[in-house]
Amino acid sequence: MQKYFDEWNKLKKEIDINVVDFSVQTRQIWWCSIGLNIGSEQNGHGESFERPVVVIRKYTSDTFLCVPLTTKEKSGNYFHKMGNGVDGASSFAILSQAKVLDRKRFRRLVGTISYKEFHDIVEKYKSLI
Repeated sequence: MQKYFDEWNKLKKEIDINVVDFSVQTRQIWWCSIGLNIGSEQNGHGESFERPVVVIRKYTSDTFLCVPLTTKEKSGNYFHKMGNGVDGASSFAILSQAKVLDRKRFRRLVGTISYKEFHDIVEKYKSLI
């Protein structure tokens, strides 16, 4: 598979200089420019290298622990099946790929998951660490 690292590096430079004026909260699902990564790490897709993520923990006003989502059916200890995630489709939280993201990577708010869904994801994530 061809990887477009140069395109991602150009976009990453643009993202870095952006000024953002919105807030991010736990339980929210956002489309984020998570980039083009190495090996089996989750990549973003499209020209903005985006992937939806659910915000698990707010560390500062700019940094957040997030879990990437996929619509591809996954099972096992490293995944959590969600109800309606992105665009009304079933989504799967990829717990093993949790990462800290800066607010500048956040692109579009999708919505907010329920307290129960959030609690289930957090508890399953805690059991992995």
